[in-house]
Amino acid sequence: MRFTFSLLAVALATVAFAAPLDPEAKSPYTWRVVLSVSPHPVLSPAVKKRFVADLKAALGPALGDDLGTVEIVDLADISKEKWEPLWKRFHEKGFAALDGDSLRDFQTLTGIKTHFLTLRAADGRFILESRQHDGHTGLATPLTRTKTVFDADALSRTAGLMLAADFGTVGTVELLADERESCLLRLRGGDLPGADRWVKVGDVFQFAIVQDVPRLPAKDEKPKPGKPSAPSTERKSQLQPFTLLRVSELVQPGIVRCDVFSRYESPFVRGRYIVGYRAMKLSTRTGPMTVRVEDDKGKPPPPAAPLQVWATEFGARVKPNDRDLLDRRGDLFTSGKSIRGVAVVAVKLGSGLHQFYPLPVLDHGDATRITFGFDEAAVRKARFENTAFRYYNRVLDARLVREELTRSLKTLIDKDEYKTALARAQAGLKSLQDDDARLSAELAELRKNPDAADTAPASTLATAERLLSALRATHSQLEGSIRDLEAAVAKAEDPAAYEKKFRANEITRQIAFHERRGEIPEALEQYDRLIEFTDLDEARQRKQKLEGEWKPKSDEHAGLRNYLTEVWAKVTTREEFDSAIPILNQKVEALAKLDDKFGVRLAVTHIEGAYARLGDLVTGLDPDFSEDKEKLLAVKKTMEALKAVEDIARAEQKRLEVPEKK
Repeated sequence: MRFTFSLLAVALATVAFAAPLDPEAKSPYTWRVVLSVSPHPVLSPAVKKRFVADLKAALGPALGDDLGTVEIVDLADISKEKWEPLWKRFHEKGFAALDGDSLRDFQTLTGIKTHFLTLRAADGRFILESRQHDGHTGLATPLTRTKTVFDADALSRTAGLMLAADFGTVGTVELLADERESCLLRLRGGDLPGADRWVKVGDVFQFAIVQDVPRLPAKDEKPKPGKPSAPSTERKSQLQPFTLLRVSELVQPGIVRCDVFSRYESPFVRGRYIVGYRAMKLSTRTGPMTVRVEDDKGKPPPPAAPLQVWATEFGARVKPNDRDLLDRRGDLFTSGKSIRGVAVVAVKLGSGLHQFYPLPVLDHGDATRITFGFDEAAVRKARFENTAFRYYNRVLDARLVREELTRSLKTLIDKDEYKTALARAQAGLKSLQDDDARLSAELAELRKNPDAADTAPASTLATAERLLSALRATHSQLEGSIRDLEAAVAKAEDPAAYEKKFRANEITRQIAFHERRGEIPEALEQYDRLIEFTDLDEARQRKQKLEGEWKPKSDEHAGLRNYLTEVWAKVTTREEFDSAIPILNQKVEALAKLDDKFGVRLAVTHIEGAYARLGDLVTGLDPDFSEDKEKLLAVKKTMEALKAVEDIARAEQKRLEVPEKK
């Protein structure tokens, strides 16, 4: 919707803009209350007459003598032939006359506020209902206000409060140069005494586009002879949905500054017939927000649909977080905190994009409806995304179990509790193997699901599979530790000798680990430990051989390695990465020319570590937000540059590890 509307705005931008819309700062309001009273014995003509007189007496001072006049029209006192078209539609459809297609039939601006008020009596109660159509903007108040009264003497006072709450001050929008997120609002009657009483900071206005549209001739209208006259026009308005203004500053009497909240890139559409924009004040509050989400047929989302709704008062530029998540009860979503006037509601199904809806926090407290697409296929896909993510979390849990097992075995071995460590290792390996079999079988079943090929679940399952494979690879390490523990327990009669053998095997594994990663200084340190435990000449010889292979051929050669450990390893920001990657490429190529297999291994190790640091830069970013999207694209470009260097390094590593046969 946002994209389509933006295209429309661009397409119409070159069309001449009409003369500015008159804010009518010196024009008073005409506030017409159209009364419909249901026949009932207790609502006698005398009661009605007193009710009308008291209501007019209450509304006049509320509006102010200078700001406008109040008219009260009782439909029962006027013949239907003299009813205005809007009154007739209201008589036919009730308050639904101010909704949807029916309201679009009354977009021509009349300059009159028409406030419909109904009164009926039932079971000792009086029920009042009201809703307004504004002839300056073509807008209607969002909801029908209802009150129940038990005392006839309180009728006029209650009705007056209902109507005054929805009076709806009107303003004409004035655009500000180079600003799309704020504007000025010049109030109708703003130069008249008392106008400033109706607007304060935090008030919310609904937005409409005003057009002067050519009037089509009537079917029986004949053209006049002579020179053709210019076509007449009629002024109409069009609601700009999900666009609200919130007053941020009282600039001067009759002029306020507003923040703009819109679902679209810009609500200020230009076009051939557009003469400006107007807005009508809504009756809002600071309080919790309740949203009812429906599909285009008015049906609520299925209970199991992974639908999430957030609400914040700071606009779509501020990323919603868990504190903004609304509590779900069936098809209702309610905020746990108060929101001031405007709630920017974000709705997302599964891993889909956020859809934003600026909504007024109405003082009625009733739920505000949002239409959101969640057909059966979309819900099914979102459910499977959740299933895939839960599977991924179970693989993570298995990895955490393995890490905890490693820590506990180290603690037991350091305490020389080999028998306990052996039992723990054997039980742990059995549990890990069972988890591996179960998770592998579950993964195979998940991949049979037709939705497994979709981007989000496919990525989640692929990541889970890589973690599972890495976890499976640690089984052989654990099996080696079990063999060493079995030997230590079986030869308990000579604990000193077998402790050395056991420790020596652990150290040997550490040496091999560091050599594979090109971390030769660390490997040499482990050789010193091995020699201390075993006093073997073979260990001294292997260390001496490794020292010879590691010895740099020159200071420049040593500098190439030092760059990896002293400079590259400390790069953290994206800007630092972008500057350092070309230098890293040069260092890798120089190490390869020197046939330094350990240096190239070290380069690959530090490149792998860099991916984790780059990943930290995008943690918490959301591609639905323009600022985050730019950061994500920049980091992606950096990762692509780093991947190119990694490919070179791995190719050179392969060449050096497996020399060609002559």
